[in-house]
Amino acid sequence: MDSAPVDSETLELLSRITGNKLEPQDVTPPLIFLSALIAILVGVMFVDGTVTTTEKQRWQQTIHKFISSQHSYRQLAQQITRGIQEHQIHRKSKYFFLLTDSLSLSERFLLVALGYEMSIADGKIDSREENYLTNIALELGIRAELLDVLESGINGDKQPTASALSEVRDLLSPSRFKAIEALFSKLPTL
Repeated sequence: MDSAPVDSETLELLSRITGNKLEPQDVTPPLIFLSALIAILVGVMFVDGTVTTTEKQRWQQTIHKFISSQHSYRQLAQQITRGIQEHQIHRKSKYFFLLTDSLSLSERFLLVALGYEMSIADGKIDSREENYLTNIALELGIRAELLDVLESGINGDKQPTASALSEVRDLLSPSRFKAIEALFSKLPTL
């Protein structure tokens, strides 16, 4: 799929975030995923009131996992980051959930998992970061048992069930990410 079906409200939001007048054919699953990813990462960084150097480095590492250093899309990621901060998308759940409406459960779970990874960039998860991620995850339809799997890797005090572990493995199977597989080869040139 080269473009994602998008309603006018989401199209307007993505246009504001990127700083460009987008047409429906410009809106691809990778663009939507990238925008939602940056929104959740920015939200985690800012929710505790302090953005550390380590968090900034983790943000870069996470984005670089998806965009190679040779890709021109790093500039687009910077535009999206500025737009998300300027329009406070990470603080306005209505807008954040507009970005995630078309994502699969696997893509939503990946966003939350990457948010958890960001939350421990400075060595521990702040309670505000944990609350932010838990609230987002539950709104995205991610069950608490699946969050236990993520949290068990962070603080070890939760023991996820075997079925939850199995479901997380299935959700994160590479075969579930076909729409964003070529993540940034299908982003529009803005």
